[in-house]
Amino acid sequence: MAEPSQAKRMAKELGRGAYKAGKAAGKKFGRLLVKILKWTSPAWGGSLILLLLFVGIIGVVLGGNTPQEFEPTPVAPAVRQYEQTVIKYASENGISEYVNVLLAIMQQESAGEGTDVMRSSESPFNERYPQVPGSIKDPEYSIEVGVKHFAECLKQSGCSSVDDADLLSLAIQGYNFGSEYIAWALERDGKYTQENALYFSEQKAQELGWQTYGDPYYVPKVLQYYKTDMDAEYIYPIPDHHVISSPFGMRQLEGRPASFHKGTDFPAPEGTPIVAVADGTVTTSDYSYGGYGYRVKIRHADGYTTHYAHCSKLLVSVGEHVTKGQTIALVGSTGDSTGNHLHIELIMPGNRYIDPMSKIGKIR
Repeated sequence: MAEPSQAKRMAKELGRGAYKAGKAAGKKFGRLLVKILKWTSPAWGGSLILLLLFVGIIGVVLGGNTPQEFEPTPVAPAVRQYEQTVIKYASENGISEYVNVLLAIMQQESAGEGTDVMRSSESPFNERYPQVPGSIKDPEYSIEVGVKHFAECLKQSGCSSVDDADLLSLAIQGYNFGSEYIAWALERDGKYTQENALYFSEQKAQELGWQTYGDPYYVPKVLQYYKTDMDAEYIYPIPDHHVISSPFGMRQLEGRPASFHKGTDFPAPEGTPIVAVADGTVTTSDYSYGGYGYRVKIRHADGYTTHYAHCSKLLVSVGEHVTKGQTIALVGSTGDSTGNHLHIELIMPGNRYIDPMSKIGKIR
């Protein structure tokens, strides 16, 4: 039986889906509504769930352009502090595309609190501590193990893209239930469904003599915190290359005196596409002899300017309007540079430089 809070979350997910799919998805949502009503106790839930879903769907249809109603809930600062660590291990495991999914999982598992932030102690990839709940005492190791575990879930589910909602959901539920669920669900339905998660949980609980087994509502709980890169106010300038080699602030380079680094460096192979972090107008597209090499500047609607340097090739011209995610240049090592990377700066009105990461990847 679904509890009220779970039902509300399911209604929220349904509303988000309705916004994305539009009126054409009405029949699908109707079928899901019937399923949810079957899971709900007549004593309280039928009328409540019906009301929640009816109001949510009607609001979408009548409200038109109101996507903000279904924006994901931001992860807590305690989770966000581990973003670079998650990026590091996601990159090592070849799943950089899934960083935001991993942050959403961490939010659901621990909200960034404690030492086992990914709740990965029981994972077979934990080789340093006993494989019992809460045994991991090092947050970074918890992340290392959790990322490896999720990478294996993605592999077993056959998920190769964050855009594959069915198989991504299967991998997420598998993180909670274990690999046995993934194999079972693929054989039974070919994907994750809320119904098969409930059934699997009930059957495993009976088999083991437990009151409950895992969390059959794990997927919607995680997805309420999941955002794509495009949900952010400013997206990452190099998709799938989020590792920072040199952050904003004071730094000491070998053979040089300490100096203030006015931007953030993202290493990537030569020729990797660089995209506009937000909509704007190109104000500079040239070669700078001051050390930046080939560079582009874009002024955005909020008054900020982003500066992309050391490019190997420029793909936009002064005066051109660009959109978030549009390729504007290619990674290189021109100017005063020691290797292929993007140096990006964020400049406030008044020519004040601030940390680009104060806006990149953050939900409004």
